[in-house]
Amino acid sequence: MSSIDPTPTPSEQLSEIMDRVKTWPRTLKIALAKRVLDALDVPEPGPATRGRPVEELIGLGAGSSTSEQSVPPRALRGRSVAEIIDTYKTDQPAPDDETIRLWIDEHRMEKYG
Repeated sequence: MSSIDPTPTPSEQLSEIMDRVKTWPRTLKIALAKRVLDALDVPEPGPATRGRPVEELIGLGAGSSTSEQSVPPRALRGRSVAEIIDTYKTDQPAPDDETIRLWIDEHRMEKYG
């Protein structure tokens, strides 16, 4: 005789949770989403995390042994605002209006002669 394991799979658990959450008001859904995101141990964006997929950062990348991999991830939205700002951050001050005018004039001279 074989014993049947009554424990639902992670996919079944997720489906059950989603069925319950669908009936909740919007504010409660948002509160749950915030708590789930806060529970992730994702490092702060910076040079060590730049260019690495989110799945890898939260432990769902290749080689991960978590059972959550059976649940397909949503499409990635891209880099966060903090990562983009960090990419273009510089210690130099922004160019002034006169410098910009000179650059435009130089470009026009190269293009039109």
